[in-house]
Amino acid sequence: MILNSEKRPVVHPDYAEVSPAYHAISHTLKAIDALNAEGERVIRRVIFSLPLLGMNSPRDASTPSSVRRAIEEYLTES
Repeated sequence: MILNSEKRPVVHPDYAEVSPAYHAISHTLKAIDALNAEGERVIRRVIFSLPLLGMNSPRDASTPSSVRRAIEEYLTES
């Protein structure tokens, strides 16, 4: 978020096409990989709270699709 000329928060143009759910999931998975690489503790399971992600609304198809895409990309890159 940035402030526009009227000092109102707006989405930064560089992120206008990125789903917040996709961004959150993909960055979370990368952060977990980084923590696991340190070797001190290993994270083996992640639970994504579906209501927190807005995935409990039957009218919202974009959030589940974005989460799925982020997880699929992570699994195919790993």
